[in-house]
Amino acid sequence: MNRIICFLFLLSVAIGVYACSGSSSSSPNALSSLATGKKIEVFYFHFTRRCMTCNNLEKVSKDAVETQFAAQVKNGEITFKSGNKESCGWNV
Repeated sequence: MNRIICFLFLLSVAIGVYACSGSSSSSPNALSSLATGKKIEVFYFHFTRRCMTCNNLEKVSKDAVETQFAAQVKNGEITFKSGNKESCGWNV
């Protein structure tokens, strides 16, 4: 349960940072107007031991990014990365 709360917290922080980045674009699809050289990285942090739900959450998250932002993923503007929190030494 802590892992899910941690993931949701990190996801909300990432969305908040992106939303408050100062980009005041009036276009309905702000992602289509990314400046050249800018990149969005979507991170999914997990622990070494994961249950079936944790594995499914990663799969669904990755599928959502790749489906909803297929053009940006194909162009390399958006990437999805999964990382083991315990092996990288980060304390979240």
